[in-house]
Amino acid sequence: MSVSNLNTVLGVELMTINDNTYSCRYCVVRRVNNALTIGELKIVEGTLPTVLKEIPKNLPISLVLTGKGIIQKSIQVAEDLSPEQIFKTAFPATERNEFYTQQFIQGQNAMISIIRNSIAEGLINTMKRSGLNLLMVSLGAMSSVSIWEQLNSYGSDLIFDGHHFEIGDKREWLSYKYDSSSKHEFQLKIGQQIIDEKSVLAYANAFQLILHQELEPIRAEVEEINIELLTFTQNQKLQKWGLTALITLFGTLLISYGVFSYYNNENASLLHKLGGYTANSIQMSSLAQQNNENEKLLKQLNWNGGYNYGFLVSELGESMPKQLQLQELAINEPKSLTDTTAHVPSIRLQGITDNLGALNNWIFILKQKRWIKSVRLLKYEETNEFEHYRFRLLITY
Repeated sequence: MSVSNLNTVLGVELMTINDNTYSCRYCVVRRVNNALTIGELKIVEGTLPTVLKEIPKNLPISLVLTGKGIIQKSIQVAEDLSPEQIFKTAFPATERNEFYTQQFIQGQNAMISIIRNSIAEGLINTMKRSGLNLLMVSLGAMSSVSIWEQLNSYGSDLIFDGHHFEIGDKREWLSYKYDSSSKHEFQLKIGQQIIDEKSVLAYANAFQLILHQELEPIRAEVEEINIELLTFTQNQKLQKWGLTALITLFGTLLISYGVFSYYNNENASLLHKLGGYTANSIQMSSLAQQNNENEKLLKQLNWNGGYNYGFLVSELGESMPKQLQLQELAINEPKSLTDTTAHVPSIRLQGITDNLGALNNWIFILKQKRWIKSVRLLKYEETNEFEHYRFRLLITY
């Protein structure tokens, strides 16, 4: 079931207890004006089909995976290390392409969380097949950082549901460990509202989804889900723009109708005095001339009827091989004032890959799409990263 906005979202923590048993904690968060309120809280344990049956199907979901299968490691890092270098520092003998990763860096402290692709994809695909709308995925407890200021926890230790954080004077993260027996000393509150410590992570993930444009969410690099959130956000912006344009157009039509009515009455009076045939002939000639001029302008602009940007991003994301990592995407970049060439609708892409065959296959797939006119490989060059190449594509449509 599709969703229309992010005014009400669902945070879901799915904890893997063993191969067949899961603990699901979910929290509904609503935004009314500039205030957030906590709605329904629920905890369900059992097999995966059992817990998924209890999750509401009509809300956008921010999912956090915890428990068995999640590997976390904290390290000290330098400021100039790339994500690939940080991953290799934490897991030197591990192939990164076999795992979904999440990196949280604060100062010189970094927490790297990973889960095998096969495990994560199995859970995500099962949830999507059950009708759930996943827009964000996080790993482990680090996504709670965004709500630390809201919790009534003081001192250097923050503990909830076995997650034990050591924090500094400015509420910055210093260290983390998990002990299932660790519990908070007193009742936790979000602001003035009491919350079960088992529901803190679910609330934190709902919070960072509902405010994902105002803060930097701590989320895993699950490309499929991240593209779905990007597409959803772009569609939201287009809908807002369309509503504004519709209101503006309606207002313009009202003004035009008033002006037209006035001049129509004046014209009727003139037609009565001077005769209607000559005036009608002149008016028809003028309208024909304006119509011809407008058609010429449309041809100069290479107008093709327009495509929804969300559709374009979705088409590109669905067809792109996993061996390619997209870094930049620009649709119809504005021209400079000195550029006098005709405007051609275009999409510029830039990314990296270690597989030229995958890039060539993608170019072939793109050329088969009916809405694409041409695909050009502008650049393919070696990067500073070992065995990686940077590519740039230009698509016209």
